[in-house]
Amino acid sequence: MPHEAIFHLVHPSEVGKFFEKIGLYDQFIQNEIHCNFCGGVIHTDNFKGATRHKGEILFVCDKGTCYQDFLDKTARSEP
Repeated sequence: MPHEAIFHLVHPSEVGKFFEKIGLYDQFIQNEIHCNFCGGVIHTDNFKGATRHKGEILFVCDKGTCYQDFLDKTARSEP
């Protein structure tokens, strides 16, 4: 059965607040949050978005290939 994924898009000026809200601000400012697709460090300038998927939070950077992989992965499986 298809499902609807919630994808959080965050304006660059609000990225810190987003990570604060989800309880990962310290990890974010210590460069410990990585793109789930290329492994690159997520920072204010390259953060594309996040979603919950199978009990974990997936983060994606702004690389086109990572974003496409993110869409493919979240579109074809259950939450």
